Amino acid sequence: MAAYKVIVLGEIAVGKTSLVRRLKLGRFEADYRATVGVDIYQFEIEPGGDPDGSNGGEKADPVSLMIWDIEGDMAESVLQHYYSFGADAALIVSDATRPETEATAEVLGSEFVECFPGRPFIQAVNKIDLVPEARSGTYETLGRHAERVMLTSALTGEMVGEAFGAVATVLERRSRGG
Repeated sequence: MAAYKVIVLGEIAVGKTSLVRRLKLGRFEADYRATVGVDIYQFEIEPGGDPDGSNGGEKADPVSLMIWDIEGDMAESVLQHYYSFGADAALIVSDATRPETEATAEVLGSEFVECFPGRPFIQAVNKIDLVPEARSGTYETLGRHAERVMLTSALTGEMVGEAFGAVATVLERRSRGG
């Protein structure tokens, strides 16, 4: 089974840990505690699919994601930190309730591409359950470097598995030279 290191980046309180916990534990935990340093999770997922294995296409071999949930206080310097070394991909998260977090996500995306040439990232705009109009957003600047921009909700679980599945799909496609 292929294994990949995926770093989760974004400002403090955008929902990085909530997304990872929703994926790993299948539930939302309302008690907020900021990540200090890094939390590391391992999760097996089918590329392109949801954690339940429904990927809507041909059956793919599962991959193991080593998910490094990195604290948001590091801002752009996070990519220079040893937590980021060896990253195969990233999930960069912004908060639909705080549009200013998109600027940080855009900077993180540009920096990720610069620091890790050829490695992909998916952009997740989280908390869409709280801002219905976010679904009609364009997010062109966020998608400039991202493989894909996805609208997620850690609270409801909407598109969480698909976002991590998209990361796995891109990694597997690139590992096969596609």
